[in-house]
Amino acid sequence: MADKASPLFVLIGRVAKAHGIYGDIVADLYAESPEILDHVGELYLRSEPAGSYPDEDTTDVEPPRRVRVHAWREHQGRALLSLKGLRDRNGADALRGSTIWVRADELPEPDEDDVFLYELDGLEVFTEDGARIGTVEDLMETGHSGQEVWVIRGDGGEEILFPAEPEFVLELDPDARRVVIAPPPGLLELYREPEDSAGKQPDADKPQDA
Repeated sequence: MADKASPLFVLIGRVAKAHGIYGDIVADLYAESPEILDHVGELYLRSEPAGSYPDEDTTDVEPPRRVRVHAWREHQGRALLSLKGLRDRNGADALRGSTIWVRADELPEPDEDDVFLYELDGLEVFTEDGARIGTVEDLMETGHSGQEVWVIRGDGGEEILFPAEPEFVLELDPDARRVVIAPPPGLLELYREPEDSAGKQPDADKPQDA
C-alpha cells in the first residue's frame, strides 16, 4: 500500500476560550506536551463549525490567519497563550473554536513511538485475532478530559467511536497502515445492528399467519 503523503500543515489543537481581559486564549492541544509551542515560529488559525473535525483535504491549504506566540504557559491542563497583536477579550473571544495548525516542516522529529494525528487517518483496524473492523475515518476529543476518540468506519458501514486509550491499542504501525486494537467488552456489538432487529419488516413473499 502506498505511503500516505505528508501534509503541509498539521492540526495541533483548538482554541477553547478567551482568558482575562488582555487578549489571552486558552487552547486544548492534541500534542502530548504543550512544549511543541517552543519548536514552531508561527501558528495558523482556521474557523471551524462547532463540534467539527477538519477534513484532511485542508492540510495543504494555508489557514487564513497567521499569528505569532508572544508567550505561553500551562494552565489547568491546557495551554494559555498570549498572541502578538491580540490585546483585548473581544478579539480573543472571536477566535473561540478555531483550529490551531503548524507547518509540518517546523515540527520536531518524533520519537520512535510517537505518531502524528494525520498519520492515523485511513489506517486499517483489526482485532488481536486478525478480524478486520474497518478504517480510521476521523478523530475527536471528548469533554474536559480531552480523551482521544477514533471514529472508525466499520466494514458494514457503521460508525464506531473507539476510546484510544493505551490499554486498548495493542499495535500501531503507520508505515504498514494498520492498527490492532482490543476494544472494551461490548463496544463493537453496541454499534453493530443485529441481523434480526425488532423493527424488521416481514418478507412480502413469505406467507403470514392469519
